[in-house]
Amino acid sequence: MLTSSEVEELLRGMIIRRLGKRDLSQLFELNVKAFREDAATTGLSVDRLSRAAKLYSLIDTLLPLFDVFHKDFETILVAVSGNKLIGEIHLSPHGKKIWNLYSSAIDVMFRGRGVFRKLMEEALEYISKRHGERVFGSVRTDKIPVVKTFRKLKFEVFETRVLLRFEQDEIPTVDFDAGESIREFRPTDIEQIYQVCKSLSPRRMQVYKMTPADFLDSLLSRMMNRITWSYSKKWVMEMKGKIVGYVHFTYTPPQEAGKIESFCVLPSNKSSRLQSVFLSEVLRFLAAGNIRKVTASLNEEWRETIEIFERFGFKPFASVSEMVKELV
Repeated sequence: MLTSSEVEELLRGMIIRRLGKRDLSQLFELNVKAFREDAATTGLSVDRLSRAAKLYSLIDTLLPLFDVFHKDFETILVAVSGNKLIGEIHLSPHGKKIWNLYSSAIDVMFRGRGVFRKLMEEALEYISKRHGERVFGSVRTDKIPVVKTFRKLKFEVFETRVLLRFEQDEIPTVDFDAGESIREFRPTDIEQIYQVCKSLSPRRMQVYKMTPADFLDSLLSRMMNRITWSYSKKWVMEMKGKIVGYVHFTYTPPQEAGKIESFCVLPSNKSSRLQSVFLSEVLRFLAAGNIRKVTASLNEEWRETIEIFERFGFKPFASVSEMVKELV
């Protein structure tokens, strides 16, 4: 345990730089402590973050080359003083000059002393130097100091989402009607999927500058999934040959954990039942693979969808503000 004077001395010598190989053990230790609650909620171990960080460190020597050719890559900035790692922030590029502030963790001894604010400011400067034009981040609404920092840095809320956790062993079975089917996503589906998602989340699609091509997985994302033991599934729901729904979910067998990343069904007089069919099939697939913990994130305005999830055994446990800042 550090004394107050020792903390102050370390803060005076603090610098912010890219993650290096020598920081990995401290980064892992920091994230184990910072995300213990999230790991218990989602079932996902921080081992996955550690493996991603190690991948990052392996290509660390190539980052100057990325800069020369104006290519962006996931970056972890760390606040350090001497040999002490104080905090970190993870930046992820999304193309089209858009970046995501993916996560951040601060050593408990240094919280409330402006470290997070300095990491945020350095992250925004880093992104600006790479000609980034838009930055977004997801902030738990109950993390009041974090929310205040985002607002002080001129981030604006564009959507609030409800986080839900599956807490039931039995999964209701919902029968298909004639003409309804669910199948694996195909690359030729992207235009129809884009229209389905755009009709339900126009603001979100605009903020992310989404196009049909964004529904295809990049080589890098597939590589990262493999390294972090994660698998991805994309399904579409059809009625008489027309796509009326789309779901994207991921799962990590070693942690028996899954997450519904996107869940969209076109509004209609049958949408409630169609959503139930879709959700039932996803949960039954995950259960067959022994995936015990499943989380989801839904727009708080989708009351009908949230109620359907709750009937299946999901329970809300938090809400998140999706925030965005324009850099130009």
